Amino acid sequence: MSTKIVVSLFAGAGGFDLGFEKAGFNVRVAVERDKTCCETLRRNDPKKAVICADIETVTANAILKAGKIKPGSVSVVIGGPPCQGFSQAGPRDPKDPRNFLYSEYFRIVEGLKPRMFLMENTSGILCSRNMPVFRELLFTGQKLGYAVGYRLLNAVQFGVPQERRRCFVFGRRLPDFERMIRKPQTVADAISDLEDKEVVFNG
Repeated sequence: MSTKIVVSLFAGAGGFDLGFEKAGFNVRVAVERDKTCCETLRRNDPKKAVICADIETVTANAILKAGKIKPGSVSVVIGGPPCQGFSQAGPRDPKDPRNFLYSEYFRIVEGLKPRMFLMENTSGILCSRNMPVFRELLFTGQKLGYAVGYRLLNAVQFGVPQERRRCFVFGRRLPDFERMIRKPQTVADAISDLEDKEVVFNG
């Protein structure tokens, strides 16, 4: 079994999970609120721990416990928070409360401290009306100590017979620079262990 442990948030029926599983990752826990989707996840992979609940009620510790995961050993957190408010179709309400569920995603990221995270959403999140939320989303990942970037990708470019543009936000955890900082040294500290040697000048 792969040691590259993945936690899936907003898992749906498991499409995102399947991609990671095919890439050799071990999707240990999936969090999803829809009961029908939860049944699908369990039937497709009985070994996967499925937490069927609103993400607002789920804690990082509950995820670790459900998946029998040691703290600090999660490789990647993945997930696609709801996109209805960002979508080009429908009411396109920038105040849709679902637009801000990315904060719950990052709450879990903060608790699990994965080496990486990958979030996907509709391309509409990059529209000007949604840009304030998108910028805050990127900033939230940076505040948690991740180098954050994003790419707009089209499924048709990856062998899927469908024009489907999605925005992927990814983050890689930065080194803990605070742990690297040492006590300031003086010149005396730096050369005090040098041997006393006689210096001879020629000429």
